[in-house]
Amino acid sequence: MTREQIYAEAKGAFGLLPAFITRIPDSTLEYDWGTIKALLFSNTALPIKDKNLMCLAVAASQQDLYCVYFFRGAATLAGATEDELNEAGRLGMLIAGFGTLFASTGLTHEEFRKENDKAFEYMRQQGQQKAA
Repeated sequence: MTREQIYAEAKGAFGLLPAFITRIPDSTLEYDWGTIKALLFSNTALPIKDKNLMCLAVAASQQDLYCVYFFRGAATLAGATEDELNEAGRLGMLIAGFGTLFASTGLTHEEFRKENDKAFEYMRQQGQQKAA
């Protein structure tokens, strides 16, 4: 695709040409736009709303104000409720917070994996996999 074709598609998707797209170099523009379309604007293995909520959680954990703003709005447009938006933010906090906690305790990755494998097996036996 040419830059002009990508710009036309972006305008069709957003109603305007986002400035960040104009700043993507020619060498990666077609790839980057293709990735955006395929992952963010299409229902794939994950529905669009779920993807936007996941992106919101990651963006919040990274304190990325640009992406928090975009994905909160995109998730809302995809039908996310205020409770879902807030829960996504809490999940981002949980992952960032527990990652920091785990790293600071000295617990090795191997210990963590063994312990969790045992917990997963217990939950499978208890039929708890869907609740956990």
